Amino acid sequence: MNSYIVKILVFVLGLFILITVGSQVVLSFKGDYNIETAVSYVAVDRVSFDAVFLRNEHVIKGNSNGIISYPYPDGSKFSRNSVVAYVYRSESDTELEKKIEELEEELASLKKITGPGTVAAAKPEGISELIKQRYRDSVYYATKGDYSKLTDERQSLSEYMNIMALITEKEEGFDEVITSLETEIEMLKKKVNPPVSEIITDYSGYFVSNVDGYEDILTPESYTNLSADDIRKIISNSDTKSSAGVGKIVDGYKWKAVGIIDNSTKLYQKEMQVTLTFASCQDEVVAKITDIIPTDNPNESIVVLESEKLIDGIVRHRVERVEMVASSYEGIYVPREAIRFNAKGEKGVYVKLGQGIVFKKVDVIYEGEDYLLSANKGDAEYVLLYDDIIVDSITEKDMAYIGVLYAETEETDTEETTTTTTALKVGNETTTTSVTEETIPSETSEEPA
Repeated sequence: MNSYIVKILVFVLGLFILITVGSQVVLSFKGDYNIETAVSYVAVDRVSFDAVFLRNEHVIKGNSNGIISYPYPDGSKFSRNSVVAYVYRSESDTELEKKIEELEEELASLKKITGPGTVAAAKPEGISELIKQRYRDSVYYATKGDYSKLTDERQSLSEYMNIMALITEKEEGFDEVITSLETEIEMLKKKVNPPVSEIITDYSGYFVSNVDGYEDILTPESYTNLSADDIRKIISNSDTKSSAGVGKIVDGYKWKAVGIIDNSTKLYQKEMQVTLTFASCQDEVVAKITDIIPTDNPNESIVVLESEKLIDGIVRHRVERVEMVASSYEGIYVPREAIRFNAKGEKGVYVKLGQGIVFKKVDVIYEGEDYLLSANKGDAEYVLLYDDIIVDSITEKDMAYIGVLYAETEETDTEETTTTTTALKVGNETTTTSVTEETIPSETSEEPA
């Protein structure tokens, strides 16, 4: 028989043995493990803490022998020599003033919506959507306790509802209401006594009516003198009010804040840019960590933040609940309990593949408490999206079946013999079939037609 044909028959026989044994191995895999599908996940480095704000603040002195009325909400910006408050003789005078302000706002709103072109350009579907949005925003600010923005949203909501009444002809007009409001306002103005004095600021900046006594102590430069105990004491006394003044001016946009965080992992570092969100509002502020100060507790550090973006929550409060976000990571979610190591010491997981299981490596980009994220490399050697990760420990029986079935052909040509070896490797076991035959010299061998 032609030696070339013999070689082909030997190869086919070996391949048949490989397939037969491999099939038995694969079919013997139990496959009843707890499986978790690999999915994409975003992890965020964040920490929440109470922040103490350090600002340049100037206390406004004034005659407090009377009832003080603030015509503008906290956070309003004033120039130098502006009137920030009035002093009245009695509480009834301040109540009348507030009533007049409310009526004047309502009057201005009605005059606005009845102005030329306002109703003519309005469409019911568009106004309806605006009403829904203003209602949702009102609920949001109410739950956040942001009453300044809540007032604005309620005013807008009222305006849109009045416009809807006009364009749907449920209301003929507001001429009579406008006239009535104007009359009522004039009557109230005759009853109220004028303020006995005005309170004027000598500084420009953002006005805050509350004085807590820390204005001259908690300056941006004072953080170096604050211990963790000092910060905790300030936080516990954050509702303190002082009679040292009738209000204060926050000077400039720049501010600092200090807080106590767990930085035992050294995640947060100096000069790191972070994003801050606040309990009192939905605004985000970008800030920089200017310092990390260790404390007596190795698990605690004082973080010092700095920013030039000033928002209502920062202006109005000495202490605010803050969430600080350093960075985010996107990768493949891998349960920590599924992590194993192969014989090479490589970190990875066992993945169910068809009727068997294989080991796949992980490229760790983030580690959480009970999980890690592996980079989505798109490489079959690494865990991929939607892989069936085996969470349970692998039994000794199934360990024998872990691996890749492969055919390995080694040919050693000599002048005398050719040895063809077909191997089936499963775990640490290898089954081989070898055939040795005489080799016909190459010069006399013939290629098949």
